[in-house]
Amino acid sequence: MKKIVALLTLMALLIGLIPTYASIYDPGAGNMFIQTENKKSVNMREEPNTDANILTTIPHGKTVLVYSNFMSDQWAHIQYGMFNGYVMRKFLAEKKIMYIKSGNGKSVNMREGPSTDTRAITSLPYGSGVIVFGDFESDQWLHVQYGMYNGYMMSKFLKDQEPAPFVPPTPKPTPVPTARPTGMPTYIPTTAPTATPSPEQRRVNEIKEAQMLGIVPQGMKTDGTATWDDLNNLLTNVIRLKTRNPAAQRTHVYLTKEEYLASSAGAQYNMVLRGVAAGEMYGAMLDMGDDKHVNNLTNDPFIADYTDISFAQQYAGRTAPYNPNDWRTKDLGEMVLSVLDHTDARTGESVFSLDVEYKFYPTHPLTHEDAILAALRLYNSCSSYLGTVVVSHNRPVNLRKGPSTKHAIVGRADPGTSFSVVAVEKGGEWYNVLLPDGKTVYISGSMVAFYPQ
Repeated sequence: MKKIVALLTLMALLIGLIPTYASIYDPGAGNMFIQTENKKSVNMREEPNTDANILTTIPHGKTVLVYSNFMSDQWAHIQYGMFNGYVMRKFLAEKKIMYIKSGNGKSVNMREGPSTDTRAITSLPYGSGVIVFGDFESDQWLHVQYGMYNGYMMSKFLKDQEPAPFVPPTPKPTPVPTARPTGMPTYIPTTAPTATPSPEQRRVNEIKEAQMLGIVPQGMKTDGTATWDDLNNLLTNVIRLKTRNPAAQRTHVYLTKEEYLASSAGAQYNMVLRGVAAGEMYGAMLDMGDDKHVNNLTNDPFIADYTDISFAQQYAGRTAPYNPNDWRTKDLGEMVLSVLDHTDARTGESVFSLDVEYKFYPTHPLTHEDAILAALRLYNSCSSYLGTVVVSHNRPVNLRKGPSTKHAIVGRADPGTSFSVVAVEKGGEWYNVLLPDGKTVYISGSMVAFYPQ
């Protein structure tokens, strides 16, 4: 009996001498992330109290292994590298946000499994934010979610910090041989003239752009009629891109899926009426905080079939008297006018448009093509733009991270390049401008010509 007691005593002493860097076998352990509001490091302590010795500090965003053998509302037993200790539970999260960053500024594939041999579910644009889960451990792959898509992405394309806008490097000009003087100046064009695309080709180009931005869900057709789910997915993706929040949801919905199915707004034919679609577009504008066109009647066009908008509203079941606390009781005609006033800042195309006879066709089915174009134009809408700047300097000019020459250069723009203006800084000395990928940079006011909206 004495030998057994002595053996147990020796084992207890040996356990007490286990160093803080020893790992523990725990099948119930799982990965979590260090998350702090101020993005500062967190102390790992030797014991579960703030008076214990600090073993190390763990940076915000790092992955730690959380053991299941310690139960506490305030502390967790973790492993970080070679250190074994305790951190406060309020600094642990099961998921975090990371950002797409590719070396060439192109989109990155999300796949069904952690292998390049698996099917690509979708392709995510440079700079997009994704939710990363801690339930999968791999040196090369991470388990992620983007909107409705859930899959795996290579870890080398995901960064904790939102990347600076990608600006392609300016190509070196090809030397032009100097001709002998002939008494007349020689004009050498800097670029070859580009033919203006036809309306059909422009629509094709816009659809491709919407697909590349991730507005169009994977597998959505460009022909045929759009359903409630199709329109909902398009507008949800627009809101997520516009707000830069991959988990954002629509909160201003004209007809919920249940209300749509119970109405006469096309549900029985598996389609959405154009008038109802305008109501959903109006709600998306509210979701993005855009009320520029709500009460502006200056540019309202004449609509030849305005009466049919009332029919669409009746089909939707929105016939209750106007209630200022419920935007959905607003006259649908006013919503249509607001959407018609809303235009793509780059092309001037309306989110929705009239035909040559000024007809809107509110009781006709919404096509996939019109739904995709409307979503893209809503994303590119000019609601927050003050005007346009054009590079007037005769050499490429710097694009900077902030409004001064002390800020880092993030790219260059060639003479003649135009940008939409988001804000004017320092009395016109600097302009905050929008890049094609949705990011913003600053350009000196002395290098551009400004054209107000």
